[in-house]
Amino acid sequence: MNEPLDSRPQRTVNRLRLLVLIPAALAGVGVVFLAVQLAQHFRAMKEPPARDYPPNPATMPGVPGRPTAPLSVRLTAPVRSAAAQAKSRADAVAPVPGSAAPPLGARVVAADSPPGLIPPARGALAVIGLPARDIVGRVFLRGAPPAEKAIPMDPSCGKLHAGNAQPFTRLYVVGTNGSLADVFIVLKDFPAGLQEVPGNPVEIRQRGCEYLPYVSAVRVGQIIRVFNDDPLMHNVHPTPIVVGNREGNRAQMAGGAPLDFSFPKPEFFLRFRCDVHPWMFAYVSVVEHPFFAVSAADGHFALPEPPAGEYTLKFIHRKAGEKLVPVSVRPGKRTVVAVTLDLADPFKHEAVVTME
Repeated sequence: MNEPLDSRPQRTVNRLRLLVLIPAALAGVGVVFLAVQLAQHFRAMKEPPARDYPPNPATMPGVPGRPTAPLSVRLTAPVRSAAAQAKSRADAVAPVPGSAAPPLGARVVAADSPPGLIPPARGALAVIGLPARDIVGRVFLRGAPPAEKAIPMDPSCGKLHAGNAQPFTRLYVVGTNGSLADVFIVLKDFPAGLQEVPGNPVEIRQRGCEYLPYVSAVRVGQIIRVFNDDPLMHNVHPTPIVVGNREGNRAQMAGGAPLDFSFPKPEFFLRFRCDVHPWMFAYVSVVEHPFFAVSAADGHFALPEPPAGEYTLKFIHRKAGEKLVPVSVRPGKRTVVAVTLDLADPFKHEAVVTME
């Protein structure tokens, strides 16, 4: 008769298996937990980092739109009209060394205008170089906006900001006198196709793991040219929601060629993002006609002069809301519009319109 088998070796093997499998299972659970936490963290970051100014911004040399002192200056011209955007983008990425200029390469001429809902007089408009017969004006914000949030960049992007300001969200880009940047202004319900689409592209730069500028506008069919100025890879991912505007997703290596995009349908605040760095966003409004602008660092704007007539101007800020303003355009006259967006109550948005 055979002797019974000794079960001790099998028990030893089973114990060894448990010693290996249990730590592996715990490690797997830990990895899943960390992945969920990171996903929730970046999902909560719905907005891009600050380019410019919460009030009292710090310097970031070499990055356009970072003034070297608290914003207390005035621009010679609002450089974001449709006709001037390409030149302003080039100026933005070549700041004058040692200057304290606000973003977009504008030239400083004087201290702040007084805040409030008072349109500038004829002489004041001449000093700041606003066009003689366009629709011009300024936008202000009433009320204290919520504090901007610091962006926890990854190490590769964080070292691009070493020794400089911590990047923040830029939901409200407000000057020291309440002037409001990044407001999109457009003539409402204007017929499409009155003028040819500009041949010059509008430029967006990726620098310091941020999109610059944050808000811009182009004509339907106009080229949006995206550059990568960083020593690392980005991807450019426009996410339109209007049918007919195609989504794209293209990698862009450090030092790579610029990427061109265009859209055939009008769409306001079409979002660009970088999936590699999930805090990076920019917003581009696509317009059927040339009568639009985006308010500059000091709140000034200028639209090209439309044909004489009665119009409605639409002012849109992504967080502060919008305001419709009836305006008249008369031959030989300039229409001046001052708008205040009320942070607490959109029914208290105000506008004053004068003609010169």
